[in-house]
Amino acid sequence: MERVMIVGQPGAGQGETAAAVGEALRLPVVDLGHRGERAPREVVEGGRWVVAGGDPAGWPARLGRADALVWLDLPVLPRLLRLARGGAEVDALRAALAGRKAGRARCAALHAAAGPEHRLFHLRSERARRGFLHALRHAARTGALPR
Repeated sequence: MERVMIVGQPGAGQGETAAAVGEALRLPVVDLGHRGERAPREVVEGGRWVVAGGDPAGWPARLGRADALVWLDLPVLPRLLRLARGGAEVDALRAALAGRKAGRARCAALHAAAGPEHRLFHLRSERARRGFLHALRHAARTGALPR
C-alpha cells in the first residue's frame, strides 16, 4: 500500500486515521479535512501518499491513482460526539446531521467504483477502525504488508 485514500463523513476520523496510516507505512499525509479542498496535483500524481477528506468532486481522480481505499462508515452519534469534542460549531453539527444520507451515498458510490486493483477497507465502527490500525502497524513492523 503506497497510495491510500481515506473517505468518510464529518467526524469519522479521517485525519486521525490518515496520520496513523502515514506513520505506520512511512507515507506523506495530506489531510484536507473539512475544508472541502482538492488534493494538490503533485500529491495525486506523486508516487506515495495518504490523502484524507477533501472535495468529493476530486475523489474519482484520486481513486484512479490510489491502491487502497479506506471508508470510515461510522454511525452518526459517535461522529457527532467527535465533532462536538473537537469544538465544532452548532451549524457544523447540523450540517453533518442533515447531510448524512447524501454523504454516505457518495462514499458508497466511490467504494462500489473501486476496481480489483484496489485494496478495500470498509470500517463500520470505532472498534473496527482501531483494529485496522493495529493490524496495519503489526504488518508494517513484521514486513507482512502486501505490495
